[in-house]
Amino acid sequence: MLNSLRLACLLVVLWGGGTLAQDLALKADHPERYVVRPGDTLWDIAARFLEEPWRWPEIWRVNPQIRNPHLIHPGDVVVLTFEDGRPRLRLEPKAKAGPRVVRLTPRVRRTPLAVASVSIPMARIRPFFSREGIIAPGELARAGQVVGSDDDRIILGPGDRIYATGLIPGQTVYRIFRPGRLFRDPDEVLGQAAIHVGEARLEAEGDPAMLYVLRAQREILPGDRLLPMEAGDTSPSITPHLPAQPMEGRILDVLEGVSRIGQYQVVVVDLGERDGAEPGLVLDVFQRPGVLKVAAGAPPEERVGRLMIFRTFDRLSYALVTEALRELRVADRIAANP
Repeated sequence: MLNSLRLACLLVVLWGGGTLAQDLALKADHPERYVVRPGDTLWDIAARFLEEPWRWPEIWRVNPQIRNPHLIHPGDVVVLTFEDGRPRLRLEPKAKAGPRVVRLTPRVRRTPLAVASVSIPMARIRPFFSREGIIAPGELARAGQVVGSDDDRIILGPGDRIYATGLIPGQTVYRIFRPGRLFRDPDEVLGQAAIHVGEARLEAEGDPAMLYVLRAQREILPGDRLLPMEAGDTSPSITPHLPAQPMEGRILDVLEGVSRIGQYQVVVVDLGERDGAEPGLVLDVFQRPGVLKVAAGAPPEERVGRLMIFRTFDRLSYALVTEALRELRVADRIAANP
């Protein structure tokens, strides 16, 4: 069992030397207790107590009663207490009923399973690990290309056999994608969207090679591209945290065919692995009011939301909008300071 000193040291390491739990800012109107509801995430619960809800791992980790946050279920009662001036969230002990005699009668009853609370809505981001992606500049040049089928049909799907040229040798399973939007900064291309089409298994080598289509999200067309399937396509466990160094970037795009950016939308940002981006990084979103006129020129920026990076590429990342105080926009500035 870690004592309080070791816990403090652990938090310093985990949070890059940032502020410890005793410095967490509580909301002025925070409740003393909260009954967990179906669909609540740990972020949602923490937002009722903390000014910075993304810091929920700190308040859970220093709490000996909440050993595993994923064991919090609807109906559980979370209670805010203080020890030595530090906030603690505890699960309220459930009342134990005294001994009683019960007459049992056989019957059938259907009861829905309670779903444990999770840190963020994983269903929103899971498809972006196994399907959509971004390819680095130059990667398209080494991708294979669908050239046709064994019966000359144009539109193909699961169970069909396709022919492709230029495959990377020594691979068995390939993902099929369609090149999408190019992401640029003023000086260079940062990456290109890879729209997920399907997956295929190599059946006969050659040029063209023959593949069997395992799955298809969209119709497979001649000209679609192929790259080897990446290992570890499942979504990892993600812990929110600040970057070790100040970080700044922009929102480049919003995914899923929408134009408005709100809470739990997925966006593309111009920060990638080269910039030090990693899953779990939390950044604030800033805007300048569009109609306000001031004597000095441009109006001051306002914080309008918050997002968390969950999947990184070389120069770009996917991020989940966790808070939107108003509608966010492409080109909004994102930033964080440790």
